[in-house]
Amino acid sequence: MCLKLLWKWWRKNLEKNRIFYLDVARTIAILLVVFTHVHEQIGVKNDIIKSIFYSIDRVGVPIFFMLSGGLVLPKLIGKIDCLKFYKKRIPQFIILLFVYSVLTTTVQSYLINKNIIFSFLDALKNHNGIFPQNSGGAIQMWFMYVIIQFYFFAPFLAKLLNQLSNKEILILLVLSLIPFHFRELFRVIFNTNLDILNIVGIDFLNPWLAYFLVGYLVIERKIKNYLQLDYIMLVIPIMVLTIYEIYTKKFLEEFHWYASSLFIFISSVGLFFLIKYYFEKVNSTSNIIYNISKFSFGIYLIHHLILYIVLYKLKNIIPKFIFGTRYLFVFVIVFLLSYIAVYLVSKVKALRFFIG
Repeated sequence: MCLKLLWKWWRKNLEKNRIFYLDVARTIAILLVVFTHVHEQIGVKNDIIKSIFYSIDRVGVPIFFMLSGGLVLPKLIGKIDCLKFYKKRIPQFIILLFVYSVLTTTVQSYLINKNIIFSFLDALKNHNGIFPQNSGGAIQMWFMYVIIQFYFFAPFLAKLLNQLSNKEILILLVLSLIPFHFRELFRVIFNTNLDILNIVGIDFLNPWLAYFLVGYLVIERKIKNYLQLDYIMLVIPIMVLTIYEIYTKKFLEEFHWYASSLFIFISSVGLFFLIKYYFEKVNSTSNIIYNISKFSFGIYLIHHLILYIVLYKLKNIIPKFIFGTRYLFVFVIVFLLSYIAVYLVSKVKALRFFIG
């Protein structure tokens, strides 16, 4: 009876303290990220299929950036000790960057050369993510550099945004898109060089800033969204990009990269708005969504290590799958094993530091 009452109390407080649509956003984001890396490692020979995959699943990382902007920045408004804030998270991020770069690269190398000592020492010396800035086989760790950078300027950005109106923030957002996203669009489609933007200094704004600003506007300022427009923002860029690449018979990597693609930016914002629209008022205590959301950072950190092992173990089986099913098969296995690994680590108090 006591356990039953305790369970009800825990569920009630869990529901009270969480924002369900943010849990859904994290869940969708990590699923997309893992799928991206699965098909990257298996390989997609058909450029059209590759275009469709990347146009859809590369909206995952931007959602993480938007969540960071919307959840971190509001907490820094008012009196805040910058050094104390830095001390709380940045050392952990640097350690995680180092640890997962070395571990993942060691596993990747060992599966090839079967020499664990050489693999570890080589990863420790040449692929530690810090000195040198090379994360080796842990290609997902580029995300950590961006997050560390964001945390460094977050206290100052928060104070600035607190003084700006929504209109002024939108102007800053557009300015942050011009030197990177718009410039790449003009370079590829119109063969026009806009490097003058570097000379006048507008590129100081950082290609990732726009995502953090969107998150702040959506989560903190609660700007109004329009359902029809959200669908247009999600679907049209994917369709336009895919049709353009079919027409030109070229896969354009720059149009599928977060820091340079206006298509990815618009689609990811549309998806984020749609998630908020459909799940903001949902009164759910879904353990599955909550747990995936809670472990999403840990899954992000460890999934590439798991992916290398799975691909090695299944290297003779994967080619036998009908095209398309191989990606889904490997994705499910990698995601489940990554989730289980993070779950087990979370049960050891001394190791929780390593899953964020």
